Amino acid sequence: ELTKVQDDPSLITNMVEETLRVETPVRALFRRTTKPVTLGGVDLPEGQLMMLIYAAANRDECQFADAAAFEVERENAREQMAFSAGPHYCVGAALARLEIRVAFEEVVKRMTNFRLDPDHPAPTHQPSYILRGLNNLHILFDKA
Repeated sequence: ELTKVQDDPSLITNMVEETLRVETPVRALFRRTTKPVTLGGVDLPEGQLMMLIYAAANRDECQFADAAAFEVERENAREQMAFSAGPHYCVGAALARLEIRVAFEEVVKRMTNFRLDPDHPAPTHQPSYILRGLNNLHILFDKA
């Protein structure tokens, strides 16, 4: 997929969205209902604590065809839930997207042939139900 982006840098914006979908930084958050509500056919009373799992929504096969695959050309990648939605939408979403896009632009211009460094352990993620983060990521690359 990176080769596609290197061949067509106009895909970088969509690559940002697809990355946020697949590697959702905030996997889940808790919310409490403020009034009785029905979600997915389930009646919830006022004050009910819920865990909204954004990472699961971003892998929903009903919303994203072949949801486990990373596809830089995915037409609906921007529909991902990495920044929540509605009144709880992340106020920093635009800045985060800009920072990620600029980083990807520089990576695509300067580096190629990414691969895991075989002399280091495979990447692992921090154990957390809420946040997704890498403990380590050792890569090798060639100068573009």
